[in-house]
Amino acid sequence: MTGGELQDLITRAADELGLWWVHFPDSRRVRGRPGWVDLVVLSYRGRLFGEVKGSGDKRTIAQVQVGLMLGPEYRLWDPRGWHDGTVRKDLEKLAGLTRYPPSPEIDNGGEFGERPV
Repeated sequence: MTGGELQDLITRAADELGLWWVHFPDSRRVRGRPGWVDLVVLSYRGRLFGEVKGSGDKRTIAQVQVGLMLGPEYRLWDPRGWHDGTVRKDLEKLAGLTRYPPSPEIDNGGEFGERPV
């Protein structure tokens, strides 16, 4: 699967879930430093920054650096993650469809509805 094919699947899923997204076709062609992510996906619950890679594609050093700077909201999405459901689960959490039962010790206010550890 190519990166473009995967990105089409991800953006279609985001649309189905009511998420907002924007695609940056090639960060080398925009003003600023290279390495920016391919997709930013938003909801009222939060945001994800997705680097989309097809089979056999590798990240550049700049892309790795951007991922480190973005922290826990950064995702590297590849065909394996699409096929095993990881990408869909990320999007469903952002859309608020995945909920965990509240813990008696803590408020269930973790980002994306996740129970803090």
